[in-house]
Amino acid sequence: MLAVLVVFVVIASTTSFSDVTPPNEIEAEKLHSLDHVLAQGETLDVYNIWSSVYSAISQSNIQSITKTISEDYENRIWYPLHKEGSDPLIGAWNYVNSTLKSYTNNELGFRFVTEEKTLVAIQQGTDPHSAPIVFAANIAGRYSPGANMWGAAVGAVLEISRVLHSYNFTNDVYYVLVNAYSSTYGVVSGNLGIQSLIEHLNETGTKPSALFWFDRLLYRDSGEVLGDMVPLHYDTLESGFGSEELVVQLAEQASTRVGSGRVFAIHEPGSYFWSGTGAAEAWVRGTPGFSFSQYSAGGLGGGSNDQWDATIYDYSQAREAAGVAACVAAFLGNMGNGKKPQFSGSNSIAVDASRRYSVPVSGMSFLNATIIWVANTTLNAEIIDPFGTSVYSVNESDGPIDIEYLPVTKGVHNITVENPGNESAIIQYTFSHWHDYDQDNLDDHEEFIFGTNSLSEDSDNDLLRDDLERDLGTDPRNADTDSDGAMDGIEYIIGSDPLIQDTDSDGILDGEEIELGMNATSNDTDGDGLLDGYELRELGTDPLSNDSDSDGLTDYDEVMIYMTDPLSPDTDGDGLSDLFEVLNGLDPLSTDTDGDGLSDAYEVEHCLKPFDPDTDGDGIPDGLDWAPREHWIATLPIMGLGLFTAAIVVFLLKKRQEYLQGG
Repeated sequence: MLAVLVVFVVIASTTSFSDVTPPNEIEAEKLHSLDHVLAQGETLDVYNIWSSVYSAISQSNIQSITKTISEDYENRIWYPLHKEGSDPLIGAWNYVNSTLKSYTNNELGFRFVTEEKTLVAIQQGTDPHSAPIVFAANIAGRYSPGANMWGAAVGAVLEISRVLHSYNFTNDVYYVLVNAYSSTYGVVSGNLGIQSLIEHLNETGTKPSALFWFDRLLYRDSGEVLGDMVPLHYDTLESGFGSEELVVQLAEQASTRVGSGRVFAIHEPGSYFWSGTGAAEAWVRGTPGFSFSQYSAGGLGGGSNDQWDATIYDYSQAREAAGVAACVAAFLGNMGNGKKPQFSGSNSIAVDASRRYSVPVSGMSFLNATIIWVANTTLNAEIIDPFGTSVYSVNESDGPIDIEYLPVTKGVHNITVENPGNESAIIQYTFSHWHDYDQDNLDDHEEFIFGTNSLSEDSDNDLLRDDLERDLGTDPRNADTDSDGAMDGIEYIIGSDPLIQDTDSDGILDGEEIELGMNATSNDTDGDGLLDGYELRELGTDPLSNDSDSDGLTDYDEVMIYMTDPLSPDTDGDGLSDLFEVLNGLDPLSTDTDGDGLSDAYEVEHCLKPFDPDTDGDGIPDGLDWAPREHWIATLPIMGLGLFTAAIVVFLLKKRQEYLQGG
């Protein structure tokens, strides 16, 4: 008898496809590709890819590189003050570059990035320049062969490049070798090489999606319970289940499924095996970081005896670290291609026995699985949430069971399949779901529809998460949807409309207003009654100041009431400010308000009335009056006395002349 149990464990979006309208700008070929994916139901066989990737990782290649690095280029010293390398380090640079070119058929080569001369090779993805996946290690070290401390890590990075360069991923892959290392000469704290690289990438809008760091991969401590294991150190950016937790779950699954089962996650932020790594440097700068390192602090790391062939070294550990890291990267690099990740396999379940399968849930999406078996027996299937609660159960003996379970929390969900029947069963299972690695509330299916990057919560680096852009109607692939010169995220923060170029309709694009320090949500930033656009474009006044010329009159009053020049404190140039003239009843547009021939400034200086052409009211204009402040009547007695005195003087002079002539 053939019995089929179908348990769909899908993490699909809570928003159905019919509810999602792709942005108008999605190119025709993208829509065609989407239709093809939806029609064909394309899936990604994760275990098959992992098997292919892991099996291709060569332990002998890693050992050979470690041997050459430690023997031929011993004492690879980086001088941080001079930003120079020792001759052995320079030789090692040339060696790893030639090896990389050989491994990748001359498709990849290292180049220096930042003043720390960090070696970077870029494998371009189909959606380049966004959220790259980074593999990194130190190439420089102390005065030592540095086989375990640094050499094997270099070998791991190069070997990963050899295997992955032939794969097509959505995101770029960076292969990085760093010169600086922690505590170099005590000049700075931390690893300057990786610090400067991450900061450079963040500043250029290329924030990595994940960084995998390698060091001390060889020492195997048989005296420790976990001495032959390969720890994966990490820290988490948030509580709950996010991108970091998803990666460590995938790493442990890959190690168990296709590797040697030796990778296990350790969350100990205070441990030196974490805090002293490039992964920690990436984490504090906003990038999920993961460090593969030996379990025990023993060994010859960094010492003079740190030779490649030390008897206490085990290269299978380096191979396991490189293989698992490459598997996880292959998973991440395929998250944005529109194919649903599918985990398939088979197991036998004896009577009264059960199997448990762990399914990490990184997004609030439907969980799907298919389980098929051939046996005359009954199977029970149950879903246990991260809190240990049974959230779904089903029992079937003669037909398929379809389950579409929508999780209410993120985390690892366990699917238990039990055989309570009367004979053993061989089952074939398939688990599939859409993840949300970048935690932007858009699963990979939705991200593919929108054309956004599944590994970056902000695909266009505009400071606005992709899900918010979806809700707002902005384009998550265009940092400036309305082309007004302001990033969508900035507009969202300040309250302007990222879909309208001129939110406040003042005649100035929002981007220009923001750049000039104006309020893009107010058409009159300085509140002076004049539109910002009118001030900036027509008047030339300062839209940030209600009194551009600082004369005490607002720009509005000058333009709309007094008709004065808002850019000049003395419109008529008479030496009196516009405010003074207005307050004293003068005409700020005329140098001679009363038209008496004397300037307003002169009249004010000489205590005349600049608004009255005849200050003393004697009928003589001030400009002609010999005493413009005194009436002529008041001067008559004085004038009479003067005339009388003058007449007497003339009479006496005449008499004197006659006397002299008669004598």
